[in-house]
Amino acid sequence: MLCYLGLQLERMRSTDLSYSLLNAVGAVLILISLTERFNLSAVIIEIFWIAISVIGIAKALRSR
Repeated sequence: MLCYLGLQLERMRSTDLSYSLLNAVGAVLILISLTERFNLSAVIIEIFWIAISVIGIAKALRSR
């Protein structure tokens, strides 16, 4: 949610390292919450969300 808000308020760009990091952190936190009430489809989505965030993190670090 913070990433989306940052984009809408033009405080962040989708190519920023912080954008991908916040997305990854959010996905990890959701995965942690899913240990309490497991949901396979949500776990799969969050794993993909993390993988996509890792791609964004790598791109942001390479562009520095």
